[in-house]
Amino acid sequence: MVIPTNQQAYSVSQGTSTIPAFVFQTRDPTVEDTVYQLYTRWVNTITKGIWYLEAFVPSDGFITAQWRAVGPIVVSEVPPTTSDYLYPIGQTWIDTVGMNYWGLVNVTGTVATWEDLSSGVAAGILTLTGNTGGSVAGDGSRNVDLIGSGGVTVTGNPGTHTLTISLTGGSTAIDSVGVDAFTGPGTNPVLPDASGEIFVTGGQISAASTANVIRTDSIAANTYTVQVQRSKVEPVSTVASNGVSHFNSGDFTIDNNAFVSLSSPGSTAFTAVNIQTFTSSGTYTPTTGMKYCIVEIVAGGGGGGGGTSNNANSVISGGGGGGAYTRGIFNAATIGASKPVTIGTGGSGGGSTGNTGGTSSFGSLLSVAGGLGGVGNEPSSTGGNASAAGGSGGSAITSGSFSIQGCPGDNGWMIDVNQAGILGISGYGGSTFMGEESAAPIINTGVVGSGSNGTNGLVYGGGGSGAVANNSLGPIVYTGGTGAAGICVITEYI
Repeated sequence: MVIPTNQQAYSVSQGTSTIPAFVFQTRDPTVEDTVYQLYTRWVNTITKGIWYLEAFVPSDGFITAQWRAVGPIVVSEVPPTTSDYLYPIGQTWIDTVGMNYWGLVNVTGTVATWEDLSSGVAAGILTLTGNTGGSVAGDGSRNVDLIGSGGVTVTGNPGTHTLTISLTGGSTAIDSVGVDAFTGPGTNPVLPDASGEIFVTGGQISAASTANVIRTDSIAANTYTVQVQRSKVEPVSTVASNGVSHFNSGDFTIDNNAFVSLSSPGSTAFTAVNIQTFTSSGTYTPTTGMKYCIVEIVAGGGGGGGGTSNNANSVISGGGGGGAYTRGIFNAATIGASKPVTIGTGGSGGGSTGNTGGTSSFGSLLSVAGGLGGVGNEPSSTGGNASAAGGSGGSAITSGSFSIQGCPGDNGWMIDVNQAGILGISGYGGSTFMGEESAAPIINTGVVGSGSNGTNGLVYGGGGSGAVANNSLGPIVYTGGTGAAGICVITEYI
């Protein structure tokens, strides 16, 4: 670049200077327009902008011109930039393409700050107003921050001059809810009402209604119900019958943590076992808290047979039969406040046939008969063999869940080898459920004039044994053994 030769400057002391001229061009001046005097005026005949040459500035060995605009408005096809600093504060600028109106608010060195005073052909936004809280004006930089909350994110992009509002958890907001089942006026999916609400309720459904223990069911518009299925009693484990169960407060307790425990006392769960035994008649009063009891009764045993012995005959007798046994299981309601208990006595031994054992009973719920007496026999001593039948065992009259007839007494036997030697064996007493053997048999080894009464029954309800004698000097009456009395055993579950 050539420094213009007509550029001259004179000191003030000289009192003279060249009078600047006006330059009329169809453009604005540039830094290369250096061939003019200081303070030369420049008029853009198209935009009507007015400039003056303010100074010459050296730069890298060259001289550039610094022109400053003094006109009221700059009209241009482009917006101003920070490099457009050669204007006075308050200078206005019209961008004829973007249709924006700018103003110069500050110049620092060679950096200009222009503010856009409009947006297109419309007025600029002054405030923003939300749903609540009123309008919000911009800060000192005329900026309003948009802040997302509650799962909403606002992302700004200065490069594209955009704000993107998105959900934190996903790209799409929930506008309906799908359910497992529905019945009109319910729907699937469930839609919100005019206020944007969907109502959720809780409820129960009948047992075995669905394979899902918990399901969602829409039975009303804009509503769905979370339903819990009630439990159903099944013989085997079945998933489809799972559900809510309730507990009898008399049998279970539930604490604040919903922990279920068995109650005691007063529960069907047993916490103790007690036994009451009756060997004579009386009254059974249940122990407090008794829920169930097992009652076992045995009738009296029959008496053994007997007879009269003298020089002409001997005695051989059968044993008495055992008393019957039965057992029943009863709950507290069936027993009530009490029950009478009758214990059958043992039949007495007879001078001939023994007596029958007494009947045992438990109220009207259970009843068993006693064993029959053994038969007595007085065989001739002239020779031969003889026998006497044992008494039959007793049977249940009113039976419980399990009954056993008493065992019969054994037969008595006698072998008449000769008048000087007779072998006799009386019948033993019949046994019962309470024991295998009752009264033992009497054995006579043939001593003439010897004999024995029968022995009494040993186990509860057992029969007495028969008598035996070998043609005694006399007459002498030999009696059978007495049968044993019955018993009642009550096992209580408390």
